[in-house]
Amino acid sequence: MENDIEWFLNQKPEQSDKPLELYHKWCLNNSVSEKHFQKVFASPKICHWFMNELKKCNDEFIMLYERYENLSLLEIGDLYGICILRVFSIYPKTLLDAERPKELPMPFKIDGIRRPEVKLCYN
Repeated sequence: MENDIEWFLNQKPEQSDKPLELYHKWCLNNSVSEKHFQKVFASPKICHWFMNELKKCNDEFIMLYERYENLSLLEIGDLYGICILRVFSIYPKTLLDAERPKELPMPFKIDGIRRPEVKLCYN
């Protein structure tokens, strides 16, 4: 069983993305700007949280894999994808908000009309 999983993970790189690639994709999905992405990607606290959640997903995959017998390689890939996809639906709001750029509204006037929706980021 363990050898099947190792073989699958080594033979199918498109279905078993490396943790750094998954983390990169997750950061892209959960950031609001390029600067925010850089801060999120470089945050050790967020990375630690993500790796813990990824480990939970991998553990869930192994548990589910052990329940079923005679899975084909395609079914193993689907099962792995379903388990790993869960990490993309969760996020640590507090940690992400701590890295979010602080936006300060800067009202200005164009043709005498006040435009309060323009914001400048100060970081």
